Amino acid sequence: MKKTNNIFSTQNGNTIIGNLFERLSNTQIIVLGFLVFILLGSAILALPISSSTGKFQPYIDALFTATSAVSTTGLIVEDTGSYYSLFGQIVILILIQVGGIGYMSFIVLIFFFMRKKLSLRGHLLIQDSYSGVTSENIYRIINLIIIYTVVVEVFGTILYFIAWFDDFPRLQALYLGLFHSISTFCTAGFSLFSNSFMNYSNDIFVNLITFFLCIAGGIGFLVINDIVSLITNKKSPFKFSRMNSHSKLVITMALILFSLGSLLIIASEAINSSSQIHGFLVNIFQAISASSTTGYNSADIALYSRSSLFIMIVFMFIGTAPASTGGGVKSTTIGIIYLAIFSTLRRNKATNIFHRRVPEYIISSALSIVILALTIITSATFIMLLYEDKPLLDLLFETVSAFGTVGLSMGITSQLHNLSKIVIIMVMFIGRIGPLSIGLFFIKNSVRANYTYADGDFIVG
Repeated sequence: MKKTNNIFSTQNGNTIIGNLFERLSNTQIIVLGFLVFILLGSAILALPISSSTGKFQPYIDALFTATSAVSTTGLIVEDTGSYYSLFGQIVILILIQVGGIGYMSFIVLIFFFMRKKLSLRGHLLIQDSYSGVTSENIYRIINLIIIYTVVVEVFGTILYFIAWFDDFPRLQALYLGLFHSISTFCTAGFSLFSNSFMNYSNDIFVNLITFFLCIAGGIGFLVINDIVSLITNKKSPFKFSRMNSHSKLVITMALILFSLGSLLIIASEAINSSSQIHGFLVNIFQAISASSTTGYNSADIALYSRSSLFIMIVFMFIGTAPASTGGGVKSTTIGIIYLAIFSTLRRNKATNIFHRRVPEYIISSALSIVILALTIITSATFIMLLYEDKPLLDLLFETVSAFGTVGLSMGITSQLHNLSKIVIIMVMFIGRIGPLSIGLFFIKNSVRANYTYADGDFIVG
């Protein structure tokens, strides 16, 4: 039998690894892959070489930071710019990049440079990592993800460099531009500035760069693929109506969420007479930061009114598009649930949008995701309430920010007990992987029933 050089194969030289992969489901391999990156990153960040003081970092804090980076959350227990050395910052940046576009993309990239091919199992893993990817377009999608990521991040780096050229030495301005470009595109929210973007709250150019990168990362790679396919199609001009249903829903929901979030926060702060947050640009920045799950702040979050904080919680929970660098239960999930509600109220037999029917299993998946997410958030908040002497709103904000992989905080992260940090670590990890994937992690090769029971009589509402 011919020997293979594929880590996803069970032939000859790779028997142990092959048998391990055979026993694990695709979802389990993906989850464990992210876990390996987190554990490796935390071990490195705990070393003296990673800190500016040359001392060991408590492992729980290193684990928290590594999980926050891989999950592209941005919650921190130590200031990234001052606590970590250049080496530690680069490690964090690598973890952010891996978490942002998915480690499976890096595996494909490595295989490409090594001139090796993925096995059938490797193809299936990629398809499970990026929902919507098929065996026919797998290499096109991965190539597009890598090229799109590099182009956008380089462009962002140049723009940030121009913005900060007069404020810092050239080499430092370039490094700051690179770090924040990657962090923003991956919607990670890590900043080398101790007060995030508060020094640039009124800088229109910096705000516009950040908006561009937030949206570019949160729109989703499948939508980008659809747009590129239509633009490169010379047979007919680009039209919104020619986009697939998923892309239309993503773009529609993005416009609704960004606009609604901005208007609600602006109105909330205007109505609140005791508000300490002033300026349209600041409030728009915060709305987009929450909706795109980027996690930067251009004003002190603790100074916002309770109504504005509640709005941020809602939009952090919703999040961005599927197959994007952002988190949350996803905008399309909420969109489909509301479409199903409207169909029920109208007594329609099916849920339709853009002249297409939404399959029943998609609606069931959307409801399952939201219910599981709410269960995780309420459970985590309850546990933290048992050990933390802090207001409910503060802890709920922290928990939803962790689940939505946002990174906005009321400033309590570093004050949490170790048990609460472990809870937040678990919530960040679940938020990055997805509640359904975590459920599937514990259920391997479930057998579908090939029969149905007679309808039962049930009453709801």
